[in-house]
Amino acid sequence: MTFDAVRYRDLVAASSLLMDVELFPQIIDRTREKGQFVMWMQQQGKYMKTGQPKFSNLVNNYQFAIEVILDPAVTVHTANTDITIQVTSANGTSPFRVGESVQIPGANRRQARVTTKTSDAGGDLLRLQSIDGLAMELALGQKLSSASIVGSSGGGYVQHKKVFQDERFGVTQIFPETIAEITDVSKASKTRVNTPGGENSYFLIDEAQGNLGYMKMIGNQFMFGLSTGFQFDSQTPTHSDSAGRAIQYTKSLDSYIAAEGETISGATIGTAMFDTLKRLYAKQGLSGNFMWIGGSETSIQITNFQNSLGGTGLVDAGFRQMLSQAEIDLGVRPYTQNGLRFKYMELSNFDDPRLVNFAGSAGFQNFSYIIPDEKIPLIGGGSADGLRIRYMPYVTGDAPNRSSNGIYLTTYHGVEAPGGPNSEERVLKVNIVSDQGLEFLNADHSVRLIVTSTGSY
Repeated sequence: MTFDAVRYRDLVAASSLLMDVELFPQIIDRTREKGQFVMWMQQQGKYMKTGQPKFSNLVNNYQFAIEVILDPAVTVHTANTDITIQVTSANGTSPFRVGESVQIPGANRRQARVTTKTSDAGGDLLRLQSIDGLAMELALGQKLSSASIVGSSGGGYVQHKKVFQDERFGVTQIFPETIAEITDVSKASKTRVNTPGGENSYFLIDEAQGNLGYMKMIGNQFMFGLSTGFQFDSQTPTHSDSAGRAIQYTKSLDSYIAAEGETISGATIGTAMFDTLKRLYAKQGLSGNFMWIGGSETSIQITNFQNSLGGTGLVDAGFRQMLSQAEIDLGVRPYTQNGLRFKYMELSNFDDPRLVNFAGSAGFQNFSYIIPDEKIPLIGGGSADGLRIRYMPYVTGDAPNRSSNGIYLTTYHGVEAPGGPNSEERVLKVNIVSDQGLEFLNADHSVRLIVTSTGSY
């Protein structure tokens, strides 16, 4: 987007304030703003309304679980073919049922049938009988997994395995800011935004700059912020303003993956890392299409690895052709390795020298996030975006001193308000507010990659 500076003499309160200088018609982009997380999400259309500042989703759980042997006595009964063992789950919660067979990870990979199950506060007791009559080779600390079920001729049924859904919650965060506060004289400087259609839109320079900073603050919270959980219904909120009104923070991409996904720390991007990702995602049964966002350090290491492969590795011409024009415009780069396909995009959120990437920072410049690039299947049919922003909608449209696209509400105040004076204050004040929160449905299938920096500046 191009910002042109335009000076209007008729907007200046006193002629003596005019400067006899030639104004270069464009603002110098010293900060070199690149793609930001919020703009990236908007470009992909990943916004969804919510009717409440607290939203939730239900997720099913795995049908099977793993048990660990706690009973030290089994170490001296490795030749046993019928023995009672104690496992980690207690008070009748062991997922193994009578009539279920279990896999034993010994050298000969024996299997056993659960003949009885007894609830115990120190760990449930399971009676195991060898299926083939050979020694089960049990040992302390072994991990047992489900293998099959069996019934007798004319007998009953194996007990139903109850698996409950989990409800996951998210909250919106109110982002209010005065993005411009301008005297009548400073209206002499405006920005002209050149649009693709050739028409020009005009903003005050202070407003345009404030809006960029505002979007970056929202993106920073969505990327790296911590959440308070839902606070608006609390009588004693964790955070409140000076009047005691509750404040709440939404959860970030980093917080979601740290809690639910996988973290690979201290890595260097190369063959070993891609091999780890392949093994991880093979277990999760994903199709192999991923979004990958990071900063300059991640980009450097990807490029170096690609060069080490002769410059042809990580490139798939067919996958490149699958990029949309919007992705190409955003600077998305396609990579493939081990049958995994990544759409990588470098975001400025990781490298802002005043927020993230500086000596002594929290280190987020070395982070990147790998997210499945596919819809989440829903039980009963249908699908949903795995990563999206939920927002409390405002009434859309323009009115005197008010404008909204439904997500953001901008209002103008003061004598200089463009829709007419609405106060006696000789100032134009521009306020903007939004109420939105990050929802991450497939955080448990995502990876937080923390690379070891290969250099610094």
